[in-house]
Amino acid sequence: MPRTMSVSELSPLVCSRSKLLSTGWTDRSIDAAVRIGELLTVRRGPFM
Repeated sequence: MPRTMSVSELSPLVCSRSKLLSTGWTDRSIDAAVRIGELLTVRRGPFM
C-alpha cells in the first residue's frame, strides 16, 4: 500500500514558477519538464 504523506512533508516540494525562474530555470525548461513528468503542476503557478 502506498505511503500517505502529510502536507508538512509535501510543502517543501512545492515551488512557484517565479522561484524556479529565480533559480535559473527558463519558461521553456519548466514547460519541457512538465511535459516529460519531471515537474508536476499542482495548479496554475505552483509545481512539485
